[in-house]
Amino acid sequence: ERGFDLYDPTTPMEAARKGKLPGAPTTPEHAGTAHTLEKAAAWLDTHLQDRFFLFARLREAGAPAALARYGNGFITNRAKPDPGEVYDTALNAVDKALPAFLDHLNAKGLADNTVLVITGTCGLDPERVTPAQFERLADTTLMVPLILLDPAKTSKSRPVLAPLQDLPATLLQMLDPKPTILA
Repeated sequence: ERGFDLYDPTTPMEAARKGKLPGAPTTPEHAGTAHTLEKAAAWLDTHLQDRFFLFARLREAGAPAALARYGNGFITNRAKPDPGEVYDTALNAVDKALPAFLDHLNAKGLADNTVLVITGTCGLDPERVTPAQFERLADTTLMVPLILLDPAKTSKSRPVLAPLQDLPATLLQMLDPKPTILA
C-alpha cells in the first residue's frame, strides 16, 4: 500500500465451491472482478473533479480456478477441466465485467479524459497454467498482454513487442503531451 493515498484490500469472500465443479477451490475466494470494478466506480464517483490514479487489481487470471460464478465458459470436460480452458473462462469473466466499468466512466464524463491501462502480471504458458508458471522465464510468460486506451488518440492495434522500460515514458507522454526537456 506504500505510495497510495488510499489502499483498500477488502473484498467480500465467496463461499468455497467444494464439490460444485472439479478444480474449484475448497477455501473461500475473492468476490471477483465485477465487485472490484464496482468498488472502483464508487470511488471514482467521489473524485469526479480530481486528477486521479486508480489501480484496481483484478485477480481472475492470477491463479485461475473453475469457479461456479463463471458457469461452464470454455470448459469442455467438467470432470477434468483443462487448465487452458479454465484460464480462458476466467479471462472471459474479466472481459464481461469491463464494459460496465467503461460505461460508468462514460456516464460520469470521464471517458474523454482518462487514460486506461489494462495489463497482466505475466503471459500465459499454455503448458503450465498454474502458479508454477512463474518459476521460470520463457517467451510465453514474458509476453505480457497490454492495452492502452488514450481518448486523445485514434485506436489501433499494433502486434509488436514493446519493452517494459518504454511504458513509463509512454504513459507520461499520454498524460501530459507537453515536451519535457531534461538538462
